[in-house]
Amino acid sequence: MVTLQSSQFNTLKSTNSIYFISDDFSRHTSLRHSTIWIAPNIGRWVVRTTDGTYLDNNTGIGNDRYENMLRYELISYK
Repeated sequence: MVTLQSSQFNTLKSTNSIYFISDDFSRHTSLRHSTIWIAPNIGRWVVRTTDGTYLDNNTGIGNDRYENMLRYELISYK
Protein backbone atom coordinates (compact mmCIF):
# COMPACT_ATOMS: atom_id res chain seq x y z
CA MET A 1 0.00 0.00 0.00
CA VAL A 2 1.37 3.40 -1.00
CA THR A 3 -0.15 6.70 0.16
CA LEU A 4 0.44 9.81 -1.96
CA GLN A 5 -1.12 13.15 -1.08
CA SER A 6 -4.81 12.23 -0.86
CA SER A 7 -4.78 8.84 -2.63
CA GLN A 8 -3.92 5.32 -1.53
CA PHE A 9 -2.93 2.55 -3.93
CA ASN A 10 -2.44 -1.19 -3.61
CA THR A 11 0.86 -1.77 -5.40
CA LEU A 12 3.35 -4.30 -6.69
CA LYS A 13 7.00 -3.47 -5.99
CA SER A 14 9.63 -4.20 -8.63
CA THR A 15 13.35 -3.71 -7.96
CA ASN A 16 16.24 -4.09 -10.40
CA SER A 17 19.98 -3.52 -10.39
CA ILE A 18 21.91 -2.74 -13.54
CA TYR A 19 25.68 -2.95 -14.00
CA PHE A 20 26.81 -0.83 -16.95
CA ILE A 21 29.84 0.70 -18.61
CA SER A 22 29.81 4.48 -18.64
CA ASP A 23 31.02 6.67 -21.52
CA ASP A 24 32.97 8.68 -18.90
CA PHE A 25 36.51 7.23 -18.90
CA SER A 26 37.03 8.15 -15.20
CA ARG A 27 34.11 5.98 -14.03
CA HIS A 28 34.08 2.23 -13.70
CA THR A 29 32.04 -0.41 -11.86
CA SER A 30 28.86 1.61 -12.35
CA LEU A 31 25.77 0.17 -10.69
CA ARG A 32 22.25 1.63 -10.76
CA HIS A 33 19.28 0.54 -8.62
CA SER A 34 15.67 1.26 -9.55
CA THR A 35 12.51 0.56 -7.60
CA ILE A 36 9.05 0.98 -9.10
CA TRP A 37 5.72 0.69 -7.29
CA ILE A 38 3.02 -0.24 -9.83
CA ALA A 39 -0.71 0.18 -9.12
CA PRO A 40 -2.55 -2.47 -11.19
CA ASN A 41 -5.94 -0.81 -10.69
CA ILE A 42 -4.82 2.29 -12.64
CA GLY A 43 -2.31 0.48 -14.87
CA ARG A 44 0.80 2.56 -14.20
CA TRP A 45 3.56 3.28 -11.72
CA VAL A 46 2.84 5.57 -8.76
CA VAL A 47 6.37 5.89 -7.30
CA ARG A 48 9.79 5.43 -8.92
CA THR A 49 13.17 5.76 -7.24
CA THR A 50 16.63 5.53 -8.79
CA ASP A 51 20.12 5.77 -7.29
CA GLY A 52 23.56 4.42 -8.10
CA THR A 53 27.22 4.06 -7.27
CA TYR A 54 30.44 4.02 -9.24
CA LEU A 55 34.18 3.96 -8.67
CA ASP A 56 36.23 6.97 -9.71
CA ASN A 57 39.59 6.10 -11.30
CA ASN A 58 41.13 9.14 -9.60
CA THR A 59 40.25 8.19 -6.00
CA GLY A 60 41.16 4.50 -5.81
CA ILE A 61 39.42 1.40 -4.50
CA GLY A 62 37.10 1.82 -1.54
CA ASN A 63 36.05 5.36 -2.46
CA ASP A 64 32.66 4.74 -4.04
CA ARG A 65 30.91 7.76 -5.46
CA TYR A 66 27.16 8.04 -5.16
CA GLU A 67 24.74 9.34 -7.77
CA ASN A 68 21.90 11.48 -6.50
CA MET A 69 18.76 9.60 -5.58
CA LEU A 70 15.78 10.57 -7.72
CA ARG A 71 12.21 9.99 -6.60
CA TYR A 72 9.18 10.49 -8.82
CA GLU A 73 5.63 10.40 -7.45
CA LEU A 74 2.37 10.37 -9.34
CA ILE A 75 0.55 13.65 -8.71
CA SER A 76 -2.68 12.98 -10.58
CA TYR A 77 -4.23 10.55 -13.05
CA LYS A 78 -7.39 10.28 -15.15
